[in-house]
This record gives sequence, C-alpha cells and structure tokens, in this order.
Amino acid sequence: PGGDAVAARSAPRATETAPAVTVALATPADGARVRGAVRVAASASARAGVARVEFRVDGTLRWTARSAPYVFNGDGGTWKTTSVANGRHTLSATAFDRSGRRARDTHAVVVDNTVPAPVPVTP
Repeated sequence: PGGDAVAARSAPRATETAPAVTVALATPADGARVRGAVRVAASASARAGVARVEFRVDGTLRWTARSAPYVFNGDGGTWKTTSVANGRHTLSATAFDRSGRRARDTHAVVVDNTVPAPVPVTP
C-alpha cells in the first residue's frame, strides 16, 4: 500500500588493480659497477601467463628466456661484459604475456674491465 519503490542497486564492480604483466631485474643492481662474467636475472609474472622475457644490452636483443627462471644465458649462463666497451650501459628485461602485453625494467650499469696495474714484488 502506497510505499515508495526503491530501485535495487548492484554492488560496485571490483576493478583489477594489478598490472597485467610485471617484470623486475633482480641482478645486477641499478648503478652497479660490473666486470667480467655477470649474472643477469629477472622475475616476471602475468595474469595470462609469461610467454617470454627478453634481455637487451644497450637496446640490442641478446637473449630470450621462455621459462622461469628468467636468466640471461647467452654467454654460458652469464653476460660477458668484455663484449662491450668500458663505461655506462643499459640492461633491460621485457616480459611478454601470452596476449602480447608487455612490461620492461631497465638498469644502468658501469662496465669496468680495466686490468689492474701489477703490484711490484720486492725481493
């Protein structure tokens, strides 16, 4: 009798806040000084599943890891820093999901493969 009709309201929809793809370079640290053979590794995740992680040095693709652990294995398990000149270089890891979405993490490192001066030996 005579009551006001109240429209039913649906609960607000939860939105996905997590990014579709994430990647983080684990080693070497951003700003690190490196020499010789260096382990380059990344962690990656994706809601649609990680398809691959590409590792680049100064923008040039050097290795693609297609399954975890996502590690640069192009030079026998490590990045041989002697393949680049001494100085500042950029390492990046780009993760792709099975739908083609991607995320990238970049670290700058300083390569120093200078041979230390020999220490004189006194008799």
